[in-house]
Amino acid sequence: MIEKQTFYDSDCLSSFLIIDEGSILKKLFKEIMLPKQVYEELIYEGTPENIKINLKNLIEENFVKIIDIDIGTVEYMNYKNLINGNLNKKIGKGEASAISLAIQNKGILASNNFKDIKYYVDTYELPLLTTAYILGLLVDKKFIKKEKANSMWTEMLKYKRKLPNSSFNEYYEKQYEKDYNDYGKRIK
Repeated sequence: MIEKQTFYDSDCLSSFLIIDEGSILKKLFKEIMLPKQVYEELIYEGTPENIKINLKNLIEENFVKIIDIDIGTVEYMNYKNLINGNLNKKIGKGEASAISLAIQNKGILASNNFKDIKYYVDTYELPLLTTAYILGLLVDKKFIKKEKANSMWTEMLKYKRKLPNSSFNEYYEKQYEKDYNDYGKRIK
């Protein structure tokens, strides 16, 4: 089980919620942290209903914890710098809140938006989990079989989730080890 606090961005968590597999994350985490800005993105009016229902259930089970960034704190200053582009380029509120909280709490960032977050992951040497990498961990730890990971991957693609390859098998064979070497080894 991953012990460090993990701060999720909406893209990573919604990949599991959209296919009704949010509870599978309980195999890897005792809890996950959801910045308030990300929570607001996930309950927005246009969000698919099953994402909202699955999120509500995980919150009621006390598995997902919503956290806010208090004004005047270091996290808040970092957050403002990130959304205003003062450190590099502007990024969204969800990514900025998750990054800021992960930095300040020496936690893990869970996000798929590598293009926007790469600079910060590299600069702050943040441990990073992506949807693809989480599926790889679930297979490695024998919580699920490759066939299950492939079917989840296919479902996620059906719902237009951004994944790096056309199948889990392709990712696992070609990219998983590279992801471990780039940022996965920081998770421990």
